[in-house]
Amino acid sequence: MTVSTTSKTAYHSIYKKIGAKQRAVYEAIGELGTASNEELASYLDWPINCITGRVCELKKYGMVGFEDYKTSRSGMKVKAWGVRSISDNRLMDLIKECEE
Repeated sequence: MTVSTTSKTAYHSIYKKIGAKQRAVYEAIGELGTASNEELASYLDWPINCITGRVCELKKYGMVGFEDYKTSRSGMKVKAWGVRSISDNRLMDLIKECEE
């Protein structure tokens, strides 16, 4: 599915309105391809509790989603996140939400 020019413009308007930490987590996931919360914390050199909240917010916005499972340093199976394209309908909802 391709993204229309309108969608790209709307997406960038949402991207500009998210917080700096949300943006940093989103960009880190994009750079890493897929990443667990643990990998993001290590990559950004942040405490894990700063990562988990931002990932939840980005999931709510539809900007990231479950991609696969990875194995943590402790050997546990953990979720890995990947970036997502946002549908036109979801973009419109997010624009309204960000304007409030």
